[in-house]
Amino acid sequence: MNVKLDRKGLLSLVNGTEPGYGAFEHPLIKKCGTYCGGFVDEWTWDLEQLNEITDEELYEIYNICQDESINIQQEIEINEFPITEEQRANMPELRFMEDKLNWEMNTSINNHILGNILKQNKEVK
Repeated sequence: MNVKLDRKGLLSLVNGTEPGYGAFEHPLIKKCGTYCGGFVDEWTWDLEQLNEITDEELYEIYNICQDESINIQQEIEINEFPITEEQRANMPELRFMEDKLNWEMNTSINNHILGNILKQNKEVK
């Protein structure tokens, strides 16, 4: 899929995502944002820095964030238990744990996306 983006579109793409923990030390990522850990657990982009870098660097940041998300998903899939459906059917507690983990992951991702959208709307106003 090819999409033509202007600078505003690239900024929106970057603002709509964040790096995974493994990318925090990347020089370009580190230059353009900060992470607050603990209970906050939030990545914040420095809009002044984002406005100062080139379009190519914005696109690179977006790709780094996407690659990190893909790597995390692959890591989860690689570490899944090699359990057959028959074994799973005989272990209701495992099914419950899998369902709970999937629900927590989806809820966390959705809350994060919603938070980014709300934050962007505040910055636009």
